Amino acid sequence: MLAIIYERQGQPKDVLQVVDLPTPTPTGNQVLVQVEAAPIEPADLAVVRGVYRTPQTAPTIPGLEACGRIVALGPDAKHYQVGQRVMALPFKSPGWTNGTWQQFWCIEETELFPVPDVVDSATWSQFFITILTPWVMAVEEFRLSQGQNLLVTGAGSTVGQVLIQISRLMQFNFIGVVRRPEQVQEILALGASHVICSSTEDITQRAMALTQLQGVNAVVDAVGGTVTSQCFRALADNGKMFVYGLLALERESAIDIRKMLFYNLSLQGFWLPGWWDKSDPQYRLQVTQNAASLVAQGYLTAPVDSIFSARDVKEAVIKAESPGNKGRVILSFMD
Repeated sequence: MLAIIYERQGQPKDVLQVVDLPTPTPTGNQVLVQVEAAPIEPADLAVVRGVYRTPQTAPTIPGLEACGRIVALGPDAKHYQVGQRVMALPFKSPGWTNGTWQQFWCIEETELFPVPDVVDSATWSQFFITILTPWVMAVEEFRLSQGQNLLVTGAGSTVGQVLIQISRLMQFNFIGVVRRPEQVQEILALGASHVICSSTEDITQRAMALTQLQGVNAVVDAVGGTVTSQCFRALADNGKMFVYGLLALERESAIDIRKMLFYNLSLQGFWLPGWWDKSDPQYRLQVTQNAASLVAQGYLTAPVDSIFSARDVKEAVIKAESPGNKGRVILSFMD
């Protein structure tokens, strides 16, 4: 079977290899999934570079998420059937080497989630990071309601685009932050209430003006560094801020401690696997089912920029890190 591996950490375009490996056989409560689609996510590339939360042991098959169909069952597998469509739960213990970037994936059935056929594999393959992450932040954690204001950096990212969809469903205001002036009209066309261009405007000043000096109720930040500092200063009383990415690669930000103290502000990191681990199993299942139901009904969708054959993974990862993408780059394992 076709698989993608790396034998040493480094730049993805330099270290990723397409190889032929034996098709695995499921044992115990494992199932064998024929992978249809797997996204190239920033976390995947960070793992390959060795800068993710926990460095992985090489040689490794990368890939956190995927969607596919079950083609074989282990002798103790009881919860799925051959032919059933599933997506991967990307929450395995640090150090695992059995990622999703392979044509046939042998995995315990507890690491899967069933999905209907009414939505394409490219969407389901990126559900947890692209859709569930923003849903949990905005709806479950911030509990944003009609008329409130959410400030979002990296507004053109896949997570940013899904947050625009969520804002329309929940009727709160989406204020996006972008770096390039040409992105402003693009994000407004997607349904954002307002867009701030960080290369030409001060984020704090513009956000305060847009909210009649009241500030925003919440911030979702994917950038870090000075952008984080400016967004934090735009928070309203009792405002909350999540940092879920580090696109600027600036690991430090200057936070106004006086404002944090006297305005009762909250700042914390958000990592979906951490939320998953600390959450009650029944609660997280219900949250996942609610978000998946909205996807199945067409209310939420994950943007896709392009689909590459897995054999062309080097070209695909270059595309995934190119500016101006309209969504996630997807690897297809069906050819």
